[in-house]
This record gives sequence, C-alpha cells and structure tokens, in this order.
Amino acid sequence: MTGPAAQPPAGRPPAGVPAAAGVPPSAVGGPAAASLSAADDPGAAAAREFDREIQSAVRYEKGLAVKAFIALAIVALVILIRLLFLG
Repeated sequence: MTGPAAQPPAGRPPAGVPAAAGVPPSAVGGPAAASLSAADDPGAAAAREFDREIQSAVRYEKGLAVKAFIALAIVALVILIRLLFLG
C-alpha cells in the first residue's frame, strides 16, 4: 500500500523499523532507558500537572456547592420568617 495513508505519523518510524535506523534495537531501549525515573518523564510531569488541575477544579466546584446550599438555606429562612410573622 502506498500514498499518504501508508505513511506513519510524523516523528514515528514505520512499524518493524527500530526507532533509530542503523542503531541496534538493544541500544535504543537498553538499560539506560529503563533507569529513567518518573521525574525525568515529561509525560509524568504533564500527568501530575493534570491531576493538580483536576483537584483544583473539584475544590472550586465543592466551594460553589457549599455557597449554593447556604444561599438556598437563607432563602428558605426568609420565606419561613415571612410566613410566620407577616402571614
């Protein structure tokens, strides 16, 4: 198959070809690649940032829920006072 559909995405080698042409596969993903910690992985850093954003958004939404509950309680109190004292 030829044409644009047969081309791999930009930056990726075709299937079955080592990541670096001419370099043995053992050198591409050898022990040095396995020794990278999660702190060195840019994907892990992005995941941590994403988790922080989610936690921040959830905290914000919880605050909105508390404020909405307080507002409804105040409205209910005002209606109750009007019914009891102003008939």
